[in-house]
Amino acid sequence: MRYDHPNCTVRREACYQTTAGNGAVSARFATFQKKRLHAVHVQAAIAGTTAGHTVIIKDGTTALGTATLGTSAAGTKVKLDNLDRTVESGNVLSATNGTDATGVALVTYEYQVLPDAEQSA
Repeated sequence: MRYDHPNCTVRREACYQTTAGNGAVSARFATFQKKRLHAVHVQAAIAGTTAGHTVIIKDGTTALGTATLGTSAAGTKVKLDNLDRTVESGNVLSATNGTDATGVALVTYEYQVLPDAEQSA
């Protein structure tokens, strides 16, 4: 695929909701195309009840960053930017909750397909 192909020049978003629970893993995102992860936007959907309402973003088992929401009201936003990380084909991005049992968040992955990504026929 060419570097100037529209598939490579557009930034895309994928949004998922986390599930409540201490250490719960959710907001999983996988694509068959290699991509560049630019940023992750995290927004509280249901306020946490402790300072432990955090969302740890991972590429497989590698932590990329932590968004701390604590007891912030629903609608509070945290942006993990300047990640500039290549995510290989088939890798799974995910969100792991901290120690808060009630907080829920919306996680939006901001990414771009890379020119050397595999294409299906």
